[in-house]
Amino acid sequence: MPDRMELLEATFDSLPEGVGLVGGEGEVMFWNQAAQGITGYAAIELLGRPIPEAWQSYIAALPE
Repeated sequence: MPDRMELLEATFDSLPEGVGLVGGEGEVMFWNQAAQGITGYAAIELLGRPIPEAWQSYIAALPE
């Protein structure tokens, strides 16, 4: 039987909206499939990185 975290991850991953979870130190703890599609960043690229670092190039590329 899956544990709670596995169930939460499966639920968030099934959402059509982009979802990222950030830990108490500002590090990316979860990044769902939709977030990957929206940003172009795979979860493996972001997990454990600080959120400002993770979003830096994405934010820089947004139109003004």
